[in-house]
Amino acid sequence: MQQGVGVMRRRALFVGLVTSSLLGGAIGAGTAAGAAPLAAPAAAISATAWPGVDSAVADPADTVAVPRSPEVSPIPRRVLASSGGTRLILQPDSDGAWWLWWQQGTDEPVRSAQQVRNPRAVEASASSAHVVVHDSAYLTIDLAARTITPLTLEPGWTFVAATPDGYVDVNRTTKVLRRHLAGGSTSTLATDAFFTTWPGNRPAAADATGVVLSDGGVRWYPFDGGPSVVLATGQFVPDTFAVSPSSVAWTTRAFAGNATQPAQPPSVRRVLKTGGPVATHPVDELITDLAITDDATAWSGRLLNSSGTAAAGTRFAGVGNADLTQVTALPEMNSASAVAEADHLLLTDDAPASEAGLYAVTADGTTTLQTRTTPPLRSVRAFAFDGEHVVEEQLENGLPAAVGAHRVTADGVGPLQALDRPAGNAPTTLALAAGRLARQAGATTFSDLDTTVGAWSYCCGAAAPAVQQVEASGTTAVVAGTVVDMTTGRARFTLPGARTWAIFGDALAWSTDTGEVWRRTLATPPSKVVAAACTGGCAAQVGLWGDRLLVQPKVGDLQVRTTSGALLRTLPALPAAEGPWAPALTLEDGVLAWVQPVSGTAGVLRVVDVDAADPTVVDVAQAVRLPGLRAVELRDGRLMWLAGDRGLRLARLPLTRMPRVVLTALSAPSAFSPNHDGVHDTWVLDGIASAPLAGAVTLAVTRAGSPVRTVTATSHSGRFSLAWNGLTTSGSAAPEGVYTWQLRATSASGRPLTGLGRAVTGQLALRRSTASTVVSAPEVVSNVSTTSLFPVRWRTTTTQPSWSTITNQLQVAGRESGSRQWSGWQQFDVKTATGRTFDPRTTIWPTARQWRFRARAVAAGGAPGPWSPYVSANIPVDDNARGALKYSGAWSLQRVRGTFMGTQHRANRYGASVTVWPNMQSRLVRVLMTTCPTCGKVRIQVDGGSWLTVDTYSRTVRRRKLVYRSTKPTSDHRVTVRSVASGSRPYVYLDGVVFEP
Repeated sequence: MQQGVGVMRRRALFVGLVTSSLLGGAIGAGTAAGAAPLAAPAAAISATAWPGVDSAVADPADTVAVPRSPEVSPIPRRVLASSGGTRLILQPDSDGAWWLWWQQGTDEPVRSAQQVRNPRAVEASASSAHVVVHDSAYLTIDLAARTITPLTLEPGWTFVAATPDGYVDVNRTTKVLRRHLAGGSTSTLATDAFFTTWPGNRPAAADATGVVLSDGGVRWYPFDGGPSVVLATGQFVPDTFAVSPSSVAWTTRAFAGNATQPAQPPSVRRVLKTGGPVATHPVDELITDLAITDDATAWSGRLLNSSGTAAAGTRFAGVGNADLTQVTALPEMNSASAVAEADHLLLTDDAPASEAGLYAVTADGTTTLQTRTTPPLRSVRAFAFDGEHVVEEQLENGLPAAVGAHRVTADGVGPLQALDRPAGNAPTTLALAAGRLARQAGATTFSDLDTTVGAWSYCCGAAAPAVQQVEASGTTAVVAGTVVDMTTGRARFTLPGARTWAIFGDALAWSTDTGEVWRRTLATPPSKVVAAACTGGCAAQVGLWGDRLLVQPKVGDLQVRTTSGALLRTLPALPAAEGPWAPALTLEDGVLAWVQPVSGTAGVLRVVDVDAADPTVVDVAQAVRLPGLRAVELRDGRLMWLAGDRGLRLARLPLTRMPRVVLTALSAPSAFSPNHDGVHDTWVLDGIASAPLAGAVTLAVTRAGSPVRTVTATSHSGRFSLAWNGLTTSGSAAPEGVYTWQLRATSASGRPLTGLGRAVTGQLALRRSTASTVVSAPEVVSNVSTTSLFPVRWRTTTTQPSWSTITNQLQVAGRESGSRQWSGWQQFDVKTATGRTFDPRTTIWPTARQWRFRARAVAAGGAPGPWSPYVSANIPVDDNARGALKYSGAWSLQRVRGTFMGTQHRANRYGASVTVWPNMQSRLVRVLMTTCPTCGKVRIQVDGGSWLTVDTYSRTVRRRKLVYRSTKPTSDHRVTVRSVASGSRPYVYLDGVVFEP
C-alpha cells in the first residue's frame, strides 16, 4: 500500500463536482424538447481545500473543488412530541431516508434506530413523555428513557390516543372504551363509546386525567371513574384534538349548512374539560396540527382554495390566547408541526431557508426563533459519466428532485441543464456512451445530449417491474439482458440467461445464474468462455474492455482473462456487489476502479492496473456505495464518484500509465463510385472513440504516398463523421484507383487515438463505373424431415463480368421474431468463379418466417454497384413452430420419421382445434396432414370465413399429404383446423401449413 500512496502523491488533479443544485443551474425549470445542446463551462474551477481519506492519501494542496452555492431548501423537521427537554423529531438523513431522531434542548438531533417508511403517513399521539407513533405499525416511545418498542393491538380494537403511562383503545363493534397501563392492566372507561375517524384526522387526545374523542360531537372521558362530559354538539366535523391541564381544543372542517344549521367555515375551538362556553375562531385553512397550553393556542395547516380544498404547496400557521380573542396569523410560516412544550408552544418552520427553524410561541402570540434547522445537500441517487457529460438523478428530502446534465471539459464543469424527469418514483439506473443517455426507471428511455436536452424517446415495450442493470457503449445499450440500438430504440436480441453483463464496442460478455460467462459480438453467435460455478444463484460480475475480460465470481479471486476466455492471472477478490442487478465492473484499458466497503454505505475509492507487472491497489478518496448501482465511473483517465457528502467528485487517475483511447466502432466502406448517379457518390467514415476527443478529427487521403485530400470534422462525445466526395484539394476529380486513408485525433486528456483491433488507417477503392445485379426467385427446400432448420436456395447474376464478388443480404420477419417488423439486413459476401453467376447457395433458417433477399455486385477494387430489387420467400410453418400456432383441446406432439420437419400433432377428441397465424404476407394457403385408416374428418377455415370439411381417411398411412389448398388476396392470413373425427376414426394429424407469397 505504501507504493500506492507514493503514486497518489504525484499531484493528481482532483476536481470536486457537487450536485447540480449547487452549480447555479435552474434545477426546477426543466428544459423543453428541442432545447440547445449542453453548454460548455464558462470558466475554470477555482481552487479550495478538500479533505480526502486522510493526509497520506489525498493531499488538500493537490485538490481543486467547485465552490458551493447557497442551499436550495432546509431539512423538513417535524417535532412530534416534547417532554423534559427531550424532543422526538421526524426528519430525513443525508441519504434521504426518514428516521425518528432525539433532540436534547437545542443540540443537534441524534438519529434513533427507527426508520420511517412513509413520512407523510406518520401520525403521533403524544402525552407527556409517552408517544405512540403510527407509520406502517404502532410504536411505543418513552422520551425519558429514549426507548422504542412495538405496540401490538388486539384484533378488533382500534388505537385512540396515548397516555403518560399507556394508551386508550376502543372496540367499534362493542363500543367498549378502555385504558391500558404500562404494567399490562386495563380498565373500562365506557361501554357506549362511539369513535369516529376518517383519513387525515386525529380525532382524539389524552393526558394523565382523561381522553377526549369525537363521537359525532366532542366528549371527555375522565380516568377517575367519573361520568363522561359532552363538551360540544352540532353539525360540525371535529378533526384534530389537543389537551392541556385545564382545557380541550379541536379543529373543525367546513360545514355547508342545512335547513336547521347555517354554513360554518373551518375553525379552531376551545373549552374547559368541565364544560362551558366554547371559544371559536374561524380560519381559512385546513388545520393539520394543533397544540395548546392553559394560556395559548397554536395551529398550522394548508390554505384552502376557492373550492374549499387544500391548495397544493401553501402552508399557514396561527397563534392565539386561551379564549381565542387575540389571534395572530403567521402567513410567512411553512409550518410542519405544532407541539406543546413546557410553558410555551413550538412551531416548526420549513421555509424560507434563511429563516427556517423552530419558533417558541408565548401566550401573547409572539414568536421567537429558538433553533435553526440545518440545510441539507441534495443527494445523488444515480449518475453516469462518459468523459464529456455527467448525468445525475437527485433526491431532495428522500424524494426525486431532478435529473440534470453537465458538460465536462479540461477547463472545468459546465452549468447544469435540467432534463425532463419521467413521472413516478421508480428506482433508476443510468448509462452514458458517446453522448447518448440510457435511463431505466420502470421503462427505458434514450436521449442524445449532443443534439438536444430534455427530449426523451421511449424504448423497449412495457415498463419493467424494478430497477435493472443498464450498460452502454458506442450506439448499443444492454437493458435487462436485451441488446438495444440506442439510435432507434429497437431491440436487437437478448443475452440468454444473462444476470449481469458488460459491453465494449460491438463485444458483449455476460454471466448466467450458474456462474457461466458467455461472450459474443453484435454479428457473431454466443460462445461460452467460463464454465459453470454452481447450480444457481452465483452469477459473476463481468467487465469488458478491448481484449480484456474481467470475471469476479461470487466466491473466489478476480480473474483477468482474454476475451476468448484464456486465464492470464488472478487478483484478490473484490467485494460482492449488492442488488440483484449488479453493475458491470468499471474498467478502462486494464485499469479497474471500485468502492471498497468500510461500513454501511461508506467506502474508499480504489484503483488498480490489472495489466501491470506488479498490480498495486491505490486508495484515492472517501466514497459512498450505491447498492445495486454503479458507484464509480472511469472515462478518459478520469474518475467520477460519489463523495461522503453525497456530492460528485472528478479526478485524474492517480497512475503513471494512462488508459489508451481507441475506436469502439468504425464504419468505413472499402469503395465508392463518385459518378453522380446518386448511388455511393460519397465515401463516409463514421466512428466512435472510447473517450471524448479534443478539437477536430482529421482524415488524410493519400495515393502512393502523395497527399490527395484532407478532411476535418468536429467530434461530439467521441462520435465523428468524415466524408470525401472524390475531389482532390484543388477541386479536380480524383482518378480511379486505390487510396489510403488515415485518422488523426487526440482525446480530451491529450492522448492519441489508436486502433485496438480497428485500424485508424485503411484503403478504399475509387471506381466510376457501375454494374447491376439480378436475384432469382428463391427456392424453398421442403423435403427435410429430421431438422428444425430449413434450407433456402437462390441464384444471383451480375451484368459486369469483371466484378468478382456478389454481396447477398437477407431480412426476416415473422411470428418467431415477435413482430412484423423486419430485422436488419444480414450480409455475407461470396466470390464467384466465373464473375457472372453466383453458384447455388444453401442457407439454413428456422420455420414460420418470411424472408427478403437482395444482392449487389462488388468490383475487384471494392466499388459496389446498386442493390437489386428484393425477392421474397416464405418458410412453411411446421406443426411445432414456436409462436405461430395456438392449440386448443387434446393435442399431443409426436416425432415420426417421414413427417414434415420430423414432427406431427395428433388429436383424438372431437372439437380439438389449432389456429395457425405466422404473421407473414401470403397469397396461397396449403394444409399438410397425415392420412390413415383411422383418421377422421376436419373442418378448415381461413380468416374467419366459411368452414370446409375435409376427410383425412386413406387405406394406408401417407405422410405430408396436401389436404387443403386455397388462393386468397395477399394478406396476413390465419388458418384454423378443427377436428370433427369420431367413432372408429377418431384421429387427426397436423403436419404443417404452407403460406406462399
